[in-house]
Amino acid sequence: MSEQRRAWLAVCDDGLAVGDPYRDHLLLTSDGVAHRRLDLEAEKMVDEDTWAWGEVADLLVSAPTSRTSRPGLWAFLRSAVAEATGWGSTLASAEVAVRVVLVDGTDELLLLDGHTGAGYPAGDQEQAHELLRQVLDDPSHIPTIRNVIARSDAPDGR
Repeated sequence: MSEQRRAWLAVCDDGLAVGDPYRDHLLLTSDGVAHRRLDLEAEKMVDEDTWAWGEVADLLVSAPTSRTSRPGLWAFLRSAVAEATGWGSTLASAEVAVRVVLVDGTDELLLLDGHTGAGYPAGDQEQAHELLRQVLDDPSHIPTIRNVIARSDAPDGR
């Protein structure tokens, strides 16, 4: 899996992940949506729930907004200082809440694991919401969106 992402929307080997693809997250593929979690005993990701795109009416994502452009870096530095001074580790991640709204009118609220830090920059979240909207409009755009995120995270921006 890759660490290329736009806020809480991450590129992974088999699609896009909402949340941290190494922990509890939603996996978006051309086939549908899967709620995945890390099974510690089996040491692998397992699907908790799956929905075909025809069943999904909307995905409503809410995550905290950071006041810094690099919240993960600041969280790591704060944790390192706390650990070095004997205060213990304070490394935390931003929770990502997703409401999966189904076409039958039901919905399910999922609290997913986010990335390290207290939140996500507002501009990155706006871009992630726009990219998610494109996926919801046409899931066949997932490969293109993966490339857009990967290119925007490249060191030279290409």
